[in-house]
Amino acid sequence: MRKTTSIAAGLALCVSLLGAGAAFAGEAPPQPLPEPGPGDAGAAWKLEPGWPRLAGDTALDTMAAIVSSGRGWAEQGGTVVVATDESWHDALSAAPLAGREGAPVLLSHRDGVPEQTLAQLDRLRPSKVIVVGGEAAVSEAAAVQIAGRSGAELRRVFGQDAAETSVAVSRELGHGGRKVLVATASTFQDALAAAPYAYANGCPVLLTGPDGSLSDAALAEVADRWVVIMGGREAVPESAESQLGGRPLTRAGGVDSVDTSRLFAQWALANGSSRSGMGVATASSWYDALTGAALCGRCGSVLLLATDHDTSAVLEVASAGWGTPDWKECDGWIFGGPAALSTEAMMATPGSKRTEVG
Repeated sequence: MRKTTSIAAGLALCVSLLGAGAAFAGEAPPQPLPEPGPGDAGAAWKLEPGWPRLAGDTALDTMAAIVSSGRGWAEQGGTVVVATDESWHDALSAAPLAGREGAPVLLSHRDGVPEQTLAQLDRLRPSKVIVVGGEAAVSEAAAVQIAGRSGAELRRVFGQDAAETSVAVSRELGHGGRKVLVATASTFQDALAAAPYAYANGCPVLLTGPDGSLSDAALAEVADRWVVIMGGREAVPESAESQLGGRPLTRAGGVDSVDTSRLFAQWALANGSSRSGMGVATASSWYDALTGAALCGRCGSVLLLATDHDTSAVLEVASAGWGTPDWKECDGWIFGGPAALSTEAMMATPGSKRTEVG
């Protein structure tokens, strides 16, 4: 009989099935920063989010800030993984392969390598470069430029489309991991939330086809492993569950992408992920977080999605119980600048301060 649980329906049941760590059911409700009181009218306030930003003027500058951050990558002679910056699929499918290699995920244009990426190649001086994606994603000319600049051995891992590239990465990993993550190829948010766990645990992220189904090749990669489906049935339909037959199955399906990131993060934290090295990224675009997801995975932690109007995942996971005696301390980063996530919204991160000025 297929074992199916819903993370949305009950985290405690999921933990009992997958068996590691404690859930957050006993924590106090989230504690957002208090608003200024009536006596504070007319005062000017300096807002200081509790977590630092890793950001630059452009998405590629943000990538560079993430890779070279204090808990990023500094070792020379290792591996780097390169994927296109013109779509999100390959960079997120690449997460478990990057994790196996202890590598950052660097981004490239299709027909040329940006200066920010070349600078990271100069800094890291890798001995191996893995390009994830075919020539339609990273052209042969760009690959030659990468190889020439780094002097490294270069190879590709790719399929005929995004879903098949995710299968190719899984084949590269082998079947050593105990779990497989499944996400839609239609939108990025669910795969993004899954990527840190994939990086840290060597779990492939298999993408569905345009009709929401898994290919025969993808099913072969699932084998008899536990499947975690990211997103609700509008993202990965019931028919995909049917394809999985009797395989053990859990679905992290929230009411929207922010909620799904919350549910999956709670599951991951209950199953061995760390509260140190979390990330917050906008749910509205993928540019800032492709490399950020790898950094969270390097720390064995999780990535939470947010918008300026919805910081519920941050409040319920990172800030749950903040200011109370039983608060479980955590730390992390905000990926991207205020145009991605405003300072006001990021006051939801634990440790935020509001200081009167003037």
